Amino acid sequence: MSSLRFDFSYNQLAWISCFLLVYCLILSGVVLFLCLKKRKEKREKKWETVKKEFQFTLPDKDNSFVRERLTGALKSDSENKEQGVVLLKDMDLKLDYTRKTLAKLKALSLTPADRLEVNRISKTVTFFALKNALSPTETRSLNDCFSRLLKLSAKYAV
Repeated sequence: MSSLRFDFSYNQLAWISCFLLVYCLILSGVVLFLCLKKRKEKREKKWETVKKEFQFTLPDKDNSFVRERLTGALKSDSENKEQGVVLLKDMDLKLDYTRKTLAKLKALSLTPADRLEVNRISKTVTFFALKNALSPTETRSLNDCFSRLLKLSAKYAV
């Protein structure tokens, strides 16, 4: 039996090793590309499921209050301004009681956060009292001030 023997020169071995190195680099690059592609597809599939979970849908027709607010938020500002401007004379809004309650609260020893809240409510109420007409967003903001004032007056028994 004859043995298989290869006789290569130094230059031939150098070329063969370079060829094998390039072949290994190309093969590892292809494997890396396939792994990254699979990972990207997996990530996109996961993103699609998350997106489907948080997809916005309008509530049922029974819940008309929420439905009207959502469709109102989708309208442009000009449509909202034309639709819901309320005159303060029509509301018969008297802010004397509110100002007296704010004065009583300012006289008490409040926490710093509550003192800031009372000052913010006072500025907002004064600002809206100087206006002749309120838009729906301003009316909601004034109602929020009244609710915060109610909570503070209940907290400090005013």
